[in-house]
Amino acid sequence: MTSVYPLNKIFLGLAIGVCFCVGSVMAQGQQTPNTPAADTAAKLEQPRTAEAAPAKTTLTPFVHSVRDVELGMSVDDVKKKLGRPEVQDDTGLLFTLAGGDSVQIGLDENKHVRTVAQIYAAGSKNAPSLKDVFGPSTEDATGDTYKMERYPEAGFWVSYSRSNSQDKPIVVVTMRKIS
Repeated sequence: MTSVYPLNKIFLGLAIGVCFCVGSVMAQGQQTPNTPAADTAAKLEQPRTAEAAPAKTTLTPFVHSVRDVELGMSVDDVKKKLGRPEVQDDTGLLFTLAGGDSVQIGLDENKHVRTVAQIYAAGSKNAPSLKDVFGPSTEDATGDTYKMERYPEAGFWVSYSRSNSQDKPIVVVTMRKIS
């Protein structure tokens, strides 16, 4: 009969060896905390000076109205500015202007202007550039373009869209209240 005892010694030896190897590898991954010397401990305990918070950039809208229609205006005030609407219901108004341009007005539940969109007909000479809407510091774009800026402090956003720019571009400028 053969004794299993020598095999047990071998397995036991391997198991102990593996435990030592794993333990030493794990110990190498851990770093012991550094204890500062007495003279540096005093330096560490001194209060830090407060760092200045970075200045918050506030965007200022370049455009405050579209066709002299401002957000929050009443329906009657809009009609005084643009005349009689082509279409009108409880949610908005649509005005067709000379030259094929149009203005669409979205109303809130109190019948005040929530959205103003000026749609410039294809190739309209009245269509503004990106700089006209977002200011002279804006880079002028060529080709099909879309840009939107939010002005949380002012309570609205403005977007500019130009498409089909190779032929006769269609430009849409939109202002909308931020709810």
